[in-house]
Amino acid sequence: PLEVLKAAGIAFPEGADAMLKDGKLTVRNTKANLDLIEGWLDALPKAEIKKQTRLTVQAVEMTGDFLKQLNDWLPPLPGKIENEWAPAESNLTPPPEVLRQFSLGGVFTPAQLEIVAKRLADSGAKLETLKPNKKPQMYDLPAALGGGEIKAEPVIGPDGRTIDLIVHTPSHDPNASKGLSTTVTIWEGQTIVLGAQPSADLSRLLFITVAIEKSGE
Repeated sequence: PLEVLKAAGIAFPEGADAMLKDGKLTVRNTKANLDLIEGWLDALPKAEIKKQTRLTVQAVEMTGDFLKQLNDWLPPLPGKIENEWAPAESNLTPPPEVLRQFSLGGVFTPAQLEIVAKRLADSGAKLETLKPNKKPQMYDLPAALGGGEIKAEPVIGPDGRTIDLIVHTPSHDPNASKGLSTTVTIWEGQTIVLGAQPSADLSRLLFITVAIEKSGE
């Protein structure tokens, strides 16, 4: 570091020194030269830590009404808790053509997803992890779950911890030619669940988990 600082035009009179150890720079110099060194360090380009997202997409088919099941498995906790599963309360039943489409069912923490996965396994339903196909951010939905392509587009927020997730799902309504889009903002590590009901006693679920990683990890 001494030679680098000298090359930058910093003078080192007799008795002055510079040492780099364990990532820490220690300099002994005059106040005027220390100010120059501080300015030189501030002018150095900061190493940018690039982040990328990693998606885990899982699908499952289960018997019954998925919203009612989730309400039973994850009851609301007392008090106001942010980023917690909050089942919707409504007496209105959407028409069948709406129920057949994938719509947002909730946002889970890792602990809540673990509970749901265990309950699904106990009921005989097994989560299937979908692999991305050759197209960027695209996943093939198994034919047994209606078929078609799913596109998941995660965008890391300015704070580096939240993710804007846009999910495009295929239409399972015979009268609709286009799929649907769902947009939700979640914290890193959270999972969104999308549910569809092709019939009154059958539900299909998509679980999409987003993790943030540094490039190269």
